[in-house]
Amino acid sequence: MQRIKKTLKYFSVGWFATACNLIILFICVDYFKLFYLTGTVIAFCCSTTISFFLYKLWAFQNYSKDKMQKQYMGTLLFAALMIGLNTLLVYTFVELIMTWHLGYLVAQVLASIVTTIVNYIFYHKIIFKEKEIKLI
Repeated sequence: MQRIKKTLKYFSVGWFATACNLIILFICVDYFKLFYLTGTVIAFCCSTTISFFLYKLWAFQNYSKDKMQKQYMGTLLFAALMIGLNTLLVYTFVELIMTWHLGYLVAQVLASIVTTIVNYIFYHKIIFKEKEIKLI
């Protein structure tokens, strides 16, 4: 039951971070007239920071401060890889599939689905890994 609750919290944070990502991306592209890939990178960086703190404090209830710097640095290093994957996916979806005006937002949603699954595995197994309790 605890695992289900943690997973639901994780995906709730992911949905919130995705909403933040899309809002920031829309503002960057439609209001500031930035190139959609530039906006994608800016939005991704903002939503990564937001999600790290929500994952740490709420979804995984990891309140330790002694590992926070190491966890955040690990998150940023992983995010550097993920931003490459995210940007490649958005570019591929926009340039090859979606050519209409707001197609970049749909492309970002699709890329977010892929990166959310990869992120969950990374956060759960590496960044906020629970200590194993030995019964003997």
